[in-house]
Amino acid sequence: MVFLGEATRKTAHDHTGVYQFRVKEVYKGNVGDTTTVGTPRQDTACGASYTLFDDRLMFVRTSDGDPAQFSATSCGPSSARRANITAVMERLYGPPRPPDSSAPSASIASDDDTAWALPVAGGAAVVVLLAAGIAFVFWRQRRAT
Repeated sequence: MVFLGEATRKTAHDHTGVYQFRVKEVYKGNVGDTTTVGTPRQDTACGASYTLFDDRLMFVRTSDGDPAQFSATSCGPSSARRANITAVMERLYGPPRPPDSSAPSASIASDDDTAWALPVAGGAAVVVLLAAGIAFVFWRQRRAT
């Protein structure tokens, strides 16, 4: 499958990063309005990283047991949208078409978006340690007098 899409969300499942894409144009295959693409999280496993809210020309295959509808790697073709790439795609596959609203779609569930958890937990731990340190200093000063 080949489509132009915008990464709108991301999350992680074990060793797989999962990105949700809003599909804008389809060059090859049957892709719905919204889909998910899994990629290994490790660079050494050809893991890819996509910038949220940037258009990306995606070359994907049907996922084999990943938590996403499709899968892609950095070792395969992938490109940010550029005029010369678009011209090549149109020569190979013809003009793009809109996503197929009758095709299966996939998205990241709201409760699955846990990227916020680690920074929040780290921030809370810092606040607790800071408060405990201040309390200890005051306790020690009172005890010394």
